[in-house]
This record gives sequence, C-alpha cells and structure tokens, in this order.
Amino acid sequence: MTKRDKTLERWLTAKEESFDTVHNILLHEGFVVRSAKGSHTTYENALLKKAYKADRKSLAEFSPDGLLTIPKLGGQKVKSFYLLLSLKAIALIRKAKEDMENG
Repeated sequence: MTKRDKTLERWLTAKEESFDTVHNILLHEGFVVRSAKGSHTTYENALLKKAYKADRKSLAEFSPDGLLTIPKLGGQKVKSFYLLLSLKAIALIRKAKEDMENG
C-alpha cells in the first residue's frame, strides 16, 4: 500500500487534514485547479463531470457542472466532510478510468 493510499484510508476517520495534502492528492488523481479565491479552491476533472451528468441525483454533493470545491478551515485545514467528498470523487474517477481501460 502506497503512502497516498494510506492517507486516503486515513481520511475515512480523520477529523481534518492539511490543505496541502488534499491539494496534492487531488492533483495526482487528475484534478486541475479551476479557481482559487479566498478560502475556497475549486477543482475539475473531465471524468467527474461525465459521471455527474450521468447520475445527478446520487452525486448532488458536487456542483451542477461536476466541480469539487474544497474550503480551507482557517486557511490551512480541510474538514472531514470534504475529505469524504474528495474520496467519493476519487473513487468515481478511478472507476471511470478502469471502465475505459476494460472497454
């Protein structure tokens, strides 16, 4: 298990995580920063947008165009709700990549 995978596993029970860690993992998973204003950073990923358009009801936590917005608590930490939301987005992206590879 990689260090990144251990971090993702820890997010299941973590109360908060440093923004830098969350940011780096999201970038590694294929997200790009769409905007960073004040305490909020918005990420986008084409596969997440595609998944959102296919199933808007069960992915209602994401913005209408499938974006992932992460607010920073005190400018440095990310709360557990957003860690879990990030995990959900990462799982969707990994599944979509796997489905593409398997045809």
